[in-house]
Parts: sequence; C-alpha cells; structure tokens
Amino acid sequence: MQADYVIVGAGSAGCVLANRLTEDLTTRVILIEAGGRDWNPLIHIPAGFMKLLDHPTLTWALRPRPIPAPTGAPSLIRAAAYWAGPARSTG
Repeated sequence: MQADYVIVGAGSAGCVLANRLTEDLTTRVILIEAGGRDWNPLIHIPAGFMKLLDHPTLTWALRPRPIPAPTGAPSLIRAAAYWAGPARSTG
C-alpha cells in the first residue's frame, strides 16, 4: 500500500486533516486509529476527562520520563524536555 500521507490518530484533528488532504483527488491518505469505540460516557463529558487519565481500560497508562536537557539550558527548556520525553508503560 502506498500513500502520500499517513495520519496517526482519528480524533478531531486527524479526521479534519485527512478530510482536507483528500479534497485533492490525486492525494492518497492513510488514517490509522488504535482506539476502540468510545462507549464510556466519561469520554463525552468535559468534567469526566480527569477521571479518564488513569483509567485502566481506556488509556495505555503511558507516563512521561525525564530526558537530559542541554547543560546550562534555561529552566523552561529543562521543564519542556521532561514533559516531551519519551513515554513508557507503567504496567
């Protein structure tokens, strides 16, 4: 299978991006989604978002881990390096 673009995640942004890209009929797009059906009501309630962060069956339990920041980097850069670090599974 060949494509011009591969989009990972069929959430709001992924679907909009795929739609925009396919307006050109010569563009081939693959849209990949790993999640299942959004059957849980907490997914549709804005206040339910916090309860989903550590949900054992709805999340992949990924956590950020620190990565080394450049020596002498400002503290904001070091903080960004921590949160942008590769995720790891806790399970």
